[in-house]
Amino acid sequence: MKLWLCAGTLVVPLCLLPHSTHFSTQAATPQHDAQTDTFDGRVGPSNSVLVAASKDGILIDVALDVGAVVAAGDPVARLDPRVDALALALAEERLASTADEARARATIADIDERVARRAALYDEKLLPESERDDFAQRRRLAEVDLLAAAEKHRLAALERDRALLELERDTVVAPIAGVVVERLLAAGEYVGRSQPAIVRIAALDPLRVEVTLPLRLWSDLHVGDRADVEAESEPGRWREARVTAVSRSIDTASATFVTRLELPNPNLALPTGLRCRVRLAP
Repeated sequence: MKLWLCAGTLVVPLCLLPHSTHFSTQAATPQHDAQTDTFDGRVGPSNSVLVAASKDGILIDVALDVGAVVAAGDPVARLDPRVDALALALAEERLASTADEARARATIADIDERVARRAALYDEKLLPESERDDFAQRRRLAEVDLLAAAEKHRLAALERDRALLELERDTVVAPIAGVVVERLLAAGEYVGRSQPAIVRIAALDPLRVEVTLPLRLWSDLHVGDRADVEAESEPGRWREARVTAVSRSIDTASATFVTRLELPNPNLALPTGLRCRVRLAP
């Protein structure tokens, strides 16, 4: 039996339509070389952070520019430290002050000496007992003053530590090792809540490779499996990588999943942002 298709005024048997009019419902698969079973991927940093100041201030120096290699803890920028330096000097002066403690100790020593000189007279009832009671009361107050001086000294030590921390915060350091890939502020600019970030640092050793793989490989791929990566900047050279993550979320439309690899990059030989080919180990 022949089926007829009407298109305007033209009637054509369905069996005579060209093959291209039959639309396939098969999902798209990731780009790969069928002969070597390699897949297209992309090389990126294993970590990327915006280095920001933890306080407001004026930048007096940005030590790094794009392309600079840094280690964790290296200085990135400095804020104007003058106010914090004065606060530290004031805190150290307060900590060094011993006047209150010396005054309380001197008062206690004076009272003890007076009472000792009058002890025999008190015993013989030649001086009123109320006077000795008054000295005892004054001594207790002096002891309270001594405790207050000790507490004030401890608070001064804490204030000194706080001032030191504030002064240290004027120097912004790199939280990770890597390469500066972007500089957002320069010396003389204001660092505040609206723009706290100064530079962006990307960790390039190791690198992270993301590749999209077909669903048929999902059950056979595990964290720790080996793979080979050929970066577009090094055609013909395959570097060994390891699987670090296998997505448990499958893209329904394409029947694919994303896998991440860790690619060692000693001496930072490879930049980030490269296209690459990935070959899974058998």
